[in-house]
Amino acid sequence: MEADSLTVLYVEDDFYVRESLLRLLRRRFSKVIEACDGREGLEMHRLHNPDFVITDIQMPVMDGLEMCECIMKEKPDAKVIVTTAFNDRELISKAECLGVKAYISKPVMKEALMSAIKTIFS
Repeated sequence: MEADSLTVLYVEDDFYVRESLLRLLRRRFSKVIEACDGREGLEMHRLHNPDFVITDIQMPVMDGLEMCECIMKEKPDAKVIVTTAFNDRELISKAECLGVKAYISKPVMKEALMSAIKTIFS
């Protein structure tokens, strides 16, 4: 996995959280696509077919789990990392049932992110 050749879709409704992580992602990956809710994230996934997705779970319009479910139906081998400010075992369990292989707690730390990325590509 050559990070600089990967395309990532980052879906986060909180502007400040999104901008903060986007700075890190843009330094590490060749192409970073952003979306502000699950519906926009699903559209961007269909348009750009990224190598992997990082998404918040709780968002307006369409939440991250609904988006993941749609993505996994269309592309069962999609690689997704979910982020959450809550350590809600029920949400994490639902994400795992959808095929999500990694999750990270907010605030997202660089080391946790890179570890999660290694997990989804191993």
